Amino acid sequence: MASWLKSARIGILALALGAATPIATNAQTTEPPEPRSCQRLHEEMSKCDAGMRSCDQHVIAGLQEQCQRDEKRLPPRDGRSPRSGDRI
Repeated sequence: MASWLKSARIGILALALGAATPIATNAQTTEPPEPRSCQRLHEEMSKCDAGMRSCDQHVIAGLQEQCQRDEKRLPPRDGRSPRSGDRI
């Protein structure tokens, strides 16, 4: 019975390691989330694109500066400069 218990423990360990590998792999490939200032910028720009009266160009100008500053703080992606080519 001891050999059966040892085999069961090894099997459980192997399953646990196999399940943990995709999680670790996925964690390495995910990109950092877009800064909140950039999300807000896109929301404000959408208001202007839709012709809403709440569109404020002064708010957009301030958010553009914040977004650019925040994107520079993110780590580079794929050897490129931070967030190069992304919509601003």
